[in-house]
Amino acid sequence: VWRCGGRVLSIPCSHAAHLERGGHREYRNNPEWISLMEYNYKRIAEVWLDEYKEYFYYYRPELLAVDAGDLSSRRAIKEKCSQKYDRDFSWFLKEVYPEL
Repeated sequence: VWRCGGRVLSIPCSHAAHLERGGHREYRNNPEWISLMEYNYKRIAEVWLDEYKEYFYYYRPELLAVDAGDLSSRRAIKEKCSQKYDRDFSWFLKEVYPEL
């Protein structure tokens, strides 16, 4: 969000809810859900973390073997954002989340 010019707001006293369709399976301890999360983490690392993805893989080495699929459309979004906002992951670390 930040790297593409957006922002995330924290609103005191706000509430959030997650709505599920009726009959939807429980996510917790579901191997398919865990596999989907790993797939998504891998895609995030490969597209958005730039040279910092080595630190991500240091803590999650099992994700090196996960197939991230076709990333061309995600990389095109990143490229478009980079041309407009010139924000790499080091910018995010300095400006948004320096504690990380």
